[in-house]
Amino acid sequence: MSDSLEGPKLKIERANTHLIDLIKRNDAFFNGPDGHPYIITREVYNKDPTQECFKVKIIKCQSEEFPIIVGDVIHNLRSALDHLICALALLNGATNTRSLYFPVGRNKAHFEHPRTQKKIKGLSQDAVEMIHALKPYKGGNDLLWALHECSIIDKHNSLISIAVNRPTAIAGGGEIRMTGIAEGYHYISIPAWNSFDKEMVVLTFPKGAQFDGDGNLGVIFCIAFREIDAIKGQAVIEVLKQFVDLTKRIVGIFEERFF
Repeated sequence: MSDSLEGPKLKIERANTHLIDLIKRNDAFFNGPDGHPYIITREVYNKDPTQECFKVKIIKCQSEEFPIIVGDVIHNLRSALDHLICALALLNGATNTRSLYFPVGRNKAHFEHPRTQKKIKGLSQDAVEMIHALKPYKGGNDLLWALHECSIIDKHNSLISIAVNRPTAIAGGGEIRMTGIAEGYHYISIPAWNSFDKEMVVLTFPKGAQFDGDGNLGVIFCIAFREIDAIKGQAVIEVLKQFVDLTKRIVGIFEERFF
């Protein structure tokens, strides 16, 4: 007996294959034999000559294929959800599924609008109710909404960039011991993450100051999503893993109930 959900399952499998490839490329970029793709320099702050700064500079470009593979993962997963809807429609006796899609809304009202609900016309009432229970809209299931938004944005713009992720052990602000110019512990505020293309200042301080652990700011880098509130600043690899798991779970609950 053929598997009615072979289509979405194969899409998920393909997405996972791309993700494995991406993980290998990511590890090679940040931990390859040529060393880290960045350096941290200490120099005079160009906006205030009485200050110095620690600046991160990218010295090795990421592979041009990286954002393409990210898109491949996302589009296969989004397509898997559409394949699921078509399978549910066929199960309910539909003969034409070309206008059917997995519905995702900008908000609850948009999701419940007749124009959006038209995308699942022909499904059984039980299937429709299960889709509604997933809350596939912003403010309901934000991860599912983010997957949908990524699929749209990737068709027009790059989703990712190199980012400082938790730039210090006290990301977001805290105390650091400064000596030489300003003795003692001083409060500093650094964003929990930031996106940049070539270089970025991660900390400014009085000229001549020294630090406990000077030169080791605990900077952590990743390839991060640059857009979409629900995932902005989060490491691409980790978010894609969540996308894969989410899509598997959705297909799984419908398979258990209907197939």
